[in-house]
Amino acid sequence: MDIHADFTFDCAGQGLFYHGKIYCDNMSFTVVYDCGTSNGIKGAKQNLSDLVDRYHRSESKSNQHIGLLAISHFDFDHVSHIPELLRNCKVDTVILPHIADELRLVFLAKAIFDAHGEDSSEFTEQQGLNGVIVELFRNPVRYFTEMGATQIVGIQGDDEDDNNDLPRDEKPILPFEPHENKNDNTEYVLRYVGGGRWVQQENNQFTHYVVYSGCPAYRLEMKRNSWLFRSINVQEKLH
Repeated sequence: MDIHADFTFDCAGQGLFYHGKIYCDNMSFTVVYDCGTSNGIKGAKQNLSDLVDRYHRSESKSNQHIGLLAISHFDFDHVSHIPELLRNCKVDTVILPHIADELRLVFLAKAIFDAHGEDSSEFTEQQGLNGVIVELFRNPVRYFTEMGATQIVGIQGDDEDDNNDLPRDEKPILPFEPHENKNDNTEYVLRYVGGGRWVQQENNQFTHYVVYSGCPAYRLEMKRNSWLFRSINVQEKLH
């Protein structure tokens, strides 16, 4: 049985584009963690665009499919190229911080101001995305739903009054038990397996969006093997 993982940090300047695959025999699961760079660094935008293009070419044989897209935070230099990334990619599960609408708009306004002062038209024109990046900030759940995501997981920060490393209501993570159903043709499954606590939202209009408080864990199960994905949460403060 061939089991291995191959991940790459691409040079994004001030920003991050981390991606790779987990392999198990003839199966593979693709992960991307952030995709963005800062407009303030000369040549960084074009450099990352070239890297995303190279990523698309390298993924051409696997139908441009991302199993898990994780967004660490909504600073522009970590999300700027996500629309470019998803132009030619389908995505299953998206994990992102669950933060207030006004805070995301503050991040967007800061990105526009840092890039071009008060001239927002020049900012959107240089992005060449016809306002798509604005939609990502304004309503990321709707944006990723329209891009075909089947599950979007929002993670709230830990309780700022809790000095422990883990939330008070931390749920145990169950041990992995391999599936014995030989008739199951599913190549892999990514499922919530514990940790954190589910938060009931009021007036939730998105059926594919779930919110956890604390440090939820998701397990990728491939045949008789598994990998655990677990976030480390810090409550974000806006000064």
